[in-house]
Amino acid sequence: MSTGCSSAAAIPTLPTLPAPSTPPAPPTLLPLWTRRPIPGRFGAERAGDGSRVGPTRDRPGTRGGSVHALIATDGSDVSIEAARRAVSLLNPTKVTLLTVADTSVAEDSGAGGFEGNLLSPAEAEQARAAILDEGDDELADTIEAMGVDPAIVERKLVEGASGQMIVHVAEESGVDVIVVGSHGKGWFKRVVIGSISEYVVHHSHIPVLVIRNEPADGKD
Repeated sequence: MSTGCSSAAAIPTLPTLPAPSTPPAPPTLLPLWTRRPIPGRFGAERAGDGSRVGPTRDRPGTRGGSVHALIATDGSDVSIEAARRAVSLLNPTKVTLLTVADTSVAEDSGAGGFEGNLLSPAEAEQARAAILDEGDDELADTIEAMGVDPAIVERKLVEGASGQMIVHVAEESGVDVIVVGSHGKGWFKRVVIGSISEYVVHHSHIPVLVIRNEPADGKD
């Protein structure tokens, strides 16, 4: 006869609950002052302190780029100032500084037998040499005033019609931009320089920067 029979009560097993899901991490937001504007945008971003940031379009010649500019000069104060401003705006890595000498007067040698105020062949050659010497001086004055490393400047003195020669030399030299002033020496030459810049703008396939110089008194 069994005196006792012990039986352990069964402990119920709880069902296994799934682990709680991990909530997605919130998106990382860059503070305004670390955001970078889209390259090439001209609109200004604002930093965290409200100050304007931009524009971000690089100036020519920066960040490893290169700009070869042809700058036309006649040695006048106006054209020298235009050259200075062009260097400041473009930051060129190479400059072709060009003066076009008008030696047509030296070709009037009187060989055709006409009477009047004509030059002999010897006088014509002297006149041509004087005009070319003046052109050399114009180049020297301009390069000295531009404030650039002379090593990046190639000086050119050519003879012919100014507008045509500017376009020709620019294309021959493979420049990126042509710089011309809108005024020159004296009232009459202002008109001539204006027509030269207009010719270059209309006949060049290369971009043209025309720098207008306003007199200090506001008068032309």
